[in-house]
Amino acid sequence: MLYNVLVVSEPTRYRPHNLKPNILYGGRFVKRLLDEKTLLLQIGIKRKVMYRRAKTFGYTHPLVVSCSQELDVLINRYLENQSIQDSSLSYLHK
Repeated sequence: MLYNVLVVSEPTRYRPHNLKPNILYGGRFVKRLLDEKTLLLQIGIKRKVMYRRAKTFGYTHPLVVSCSQELDVLINRYLENQSIQDSSLSYLHK
């Protein structure tokens, strides 16, 4: 399925009737997509490290707790990026 894509530097009110929500605004969409993939990769790696440390040292060891906190930061950053992306595309559905 092909979509028409409009590339502009700033969001505008111009919106053809057949335009889909995957619009590139000056490459920001691609950058967000790469950031999302990078964060998901970091989350997966950190999760595996935390599980290994928990298996070795126990759940309450300071190394495991600090790894868990770092994982929380990565997950919060990912969720924040998701909410920003959702809110930036919400005007397309009006």
